[in-house]
Amino acid sequence: MLKRNIPLRCNVVERVLTIEIGIDTLKFAAENCPKFWNGAADIYTLKVTNADQFAEDIQRALTAEEEDGSTPLNLLLDKMIEAAVGDGSEAIDYDEMDRREKLDEVVASGNGS
Repeated sequence: MLKRNIPLRCNVVERVLTIEIGIDTLKFAAENCPKFWNGAADIYTLKVTNADQFAEDIQRALTAEEEDGSTPLNLLLDKMIEAAVGDGSEAIDYDEMDRREKLDEVVASGNGS
């Protein structure tokens, strides 16, 4: 399989979390994105003419910084961290998390002295 055609996938390999997609797969995904569906004409309206350039544009969009330094990629990671915790990840010390949240409540109420 050509690397350009690899499916969207996420793996942990050699202690690195990777998210990857081949640029031809990205092109296909874009051209079949529900946002660009014209139901009246029964067609997708988006046509990518340069998969390489489009991949660079997506990379730029994912890493575009807001004034606070956040990026769509950072925000995605934050959402996935919340999802893993909310789904009961066994890698989390929930007792310590509860203790720290209670400590924060004490400090916020002014009774931390």
